[in-house]
Amino acid sequence: MRSQLSRRPQRLLLLAAVAAALIVAACAGAQVSNLQRTGDGGTVSISEVPPIPAATAGPAQVGSDVSAPQLGGNEAGGGAAGPVNGPMIVRTGTMDLQVADVDRSIADATSVVTKAGGYVAGSQRSLDGDRPYATLTFRIPADRWDTTLASLRALGTKVLAEKTSADEVTAQVVDLDARLKNLRATEAQLLGVMAQAVKIPDILAVQSELTTVQGEIEQLQAQRNNLADQAAQGTLTTSFALAPAPVQAVTSAWDPASVVADATAALVGMAQAVASAGIWLGIVGLPILLVGLLVLVPLLLIVRRLARRGSTGTPPVDAAGPSEQAPTAA
Repeated sequence: MRSQLSRRPQRLLLLAAVAAALIVAACAGAQVSNLQRTGDGGTVSISEVPPIPAATAGPAQVGSDVSAPQLGGNEAGGGAAGPVNGPMIVRTGTMDLQVADVDRSIADATSVVTKAGGYVAGSQRSLDGDRPYATLTFRIPADRWDTTLASLRALGTKVLAEKTSADEVTAQVVDLDARLKNLRATEAQLLGVMAQAVKIPDILAVQSELTTVQGEIEQLQAQRNNLADQAAQGTLTTSFALAPAPVQAVTSAWDPASVVADATAALVGMAQAVASAGIWLGIVGLPILLVGLLVLVPLLLIVRRLARRGSTGTPPVDAAGPSEQAPTAA
């Protein structure tokens, strides 16, 4: 009984503070339409998130740095990148160089990229037999991309391979900026609702929704920052290898195993061709031959019989008659 009596003054003070806050909010014109109160004035529920007042949200532009309100001393949403002033292009590429000295070429290439404002993002070295081989990943500023690539080509005795690509991500960045703007406005509204909440369940509900919104803001901001970083600096993977020795080049040009494999393949191919010809002859040629014999043999016999009849017949009578025949000797 005493505990209930001791809690009454606290409740009265809490209700008085809430009433004062509501009066101040009404005078300032910043009423929250999603707060529903019961008769005792202590219950607060969330029905919908109202549009944020212009004085609170401000004319946030796409890509601008919109600072999020703070909750418990932690900045929600992280830092924002600058606005999109032009096309944002992500450049990537690979380059394989043949060099006279791998170590010296690596040092020269690193110096070229560093002077251009870039840096080495990764490196890997290995041995091909007793010959060194290295691969470096450079981050190069976008405005120095072409000139830096030309300087790197000049370091090698021969460019074995080169491939570059450019992907525009302007639309993705603009879309992320718009989504971040909406989420930060929602975050500010939730903070305003939390300032008006009194009951612990209401505070916890708003806190849960606010945590979800802030998590989405952090994810989108990280994606936005990643795209902006890739557009600001291209990525080039460059490999350095020594030129092959002449003896090694001649030896590598002839591979006995490859020759044996080619000869075996040719022999198998010939055997397959002969087998295929036999199959075709047995399935297609033999029936045709039998049909031909059945037709041609009777014809040959008929022709031969007619020829014999013509050779054994009566000889033709001479047209001059018997009067013109030579006299018979007495």
